Amino acid sequence: MAKSYTRTGLILFALCVLSFLLVTGASALQVNETVNGFRISFDAINDTNMVAKMWSNGSIFAGNPMKKPTNELANGVAVLAGNSSDPYDRWGMCLIFVLKNPENTSNIEKNMTKNNTKKYIGVFNIIVDNHKALLLKTGNEPSDPLMEYEAVYWLDEVNGEATKLVAVMSRWPDKETEKLLNTIHVEEIPANMPAY
Repeated sequence: MAKSYTRTGLILFALCVLSFLLVTGASALQVNETVNGFRISFDAINDTNMVAKMWSNGSIFAGNPMKKPTNELANGVAVLAGNSSDPYDRWGMCLIFVLKNPENTSNIEKNMTKNNTKKYIGVFNIIVDNHKALLLKTGNEPSDPLMEYEAVYWLDEVNGEATKLVAVMSRWPDKETEKLLNTIHVEEIPANMPAY
């Protein structure tokens, strides 16, 4: 009789733990990378089988819809996660652009919408990583299954100018992109602090 109660108790405990893991999203892959002075973390899509780190010290400002700022890029880093065998080429990533001189943040945000060539563009104001952010949803139609998302915010904005732009981009489905935007965290590592 005692064995039966013990077994029932263990089964109930296992079910509680399993339901807790499912509710808290423990099955998501936690990406946590340090690249060139920045620590970047976020939850990736469950079938992720590739995480890539990239950096640049040149003047290239990535080939995306943002118009190149008038000043040069001092540092650029990125972390990308996805499934290398995905036929739809779905991925999520975080890019950080550090400019040599402060840039007018409103100009960059306006250029994002003006220079976009997609037929459908949805523009939203949201909060990402405790920062005010601009989110673009772009596709060929409002219900495009391959919708692209891009959220941008500034790490160091003061009086409408900044030098550190964070761009969170995703080609994941809505639910996974929402998880990416809710879990993204960017932290600048001080020069005298060791990077692990």
